[in-house]
Amino acid sequence: MKYCLLFVAALFVLGSCEKVDVPVSKAQMLRDNRWKVSDMKLTYLTSTGGDSLSESTIKLPPDFKLPDCILDDYLQFRENHDGSHIPGPDKCKTGESDDIYFEWGLTENDTKIYLYGMESLFGRDIDGDVVEITDSKFTFSYFATKMNSANEPEKVKMTAYFVKK
Repeated sequence: MKYCLLFVAALFVLGSCEKVDVPVSKAQMLRDNRWKVSDMKLTYLTSTGGDSLSESTIKLPPDFKLPDCILDDYLQFRENHDGSHIPGPDKCKTGESDDIYFEWGLTENDTKIYLYGMESLFGRDIDGDVVEITDSKFTFSYFATKMNSANEPEKVKMTAYFVKK
C-alpha cells in the first residue's frame, strides 16, 4: 500500500510539471544570428528653440541603394562582447581585412547599444539607442554631426537597419 501511494504521488508530480519557456534575451538574439545591413536612414535635427529639436527625414529617391560593398557585409556578435564585421567579396577599400574586430554591448535594460571599432562600417564608434531587436530584425540609431552645404556642423540622427543573414 505504501508503494502504491508513492507511485501515485510520483505520477502526480510528473504530471503537474510544465515546460517553462524562458524568453531569449536581446543579447542572445544578436549572438544567435549573423546580421546584414538592409538600409540606413538620415534624419536632420533642426533646433526649434531651447533644447528642442524637430526631425526631418531625408526622402531618398526610389532607385537609391546602398553600395554593394556595404550590402554584402554582415556583423556577427559573440560572447564576452566580441564581434566581427565581415566584409563581403566587394571591398569598400583596397586591402580591407576579411574579419574586422569590434566590441559591443547592450546597456540600460537593453535600450542602449555600443559598438566600438566600427570605423570600417560607420566611420566611427557607436553609442546609440536600440530601436528594435527581434530574431529577424535589428535596428539602432545614433546621433552624429554632419557638415551642411554652408560648411557648418549640423546634428543628424542615423538609423541603421539590419536583417538576419
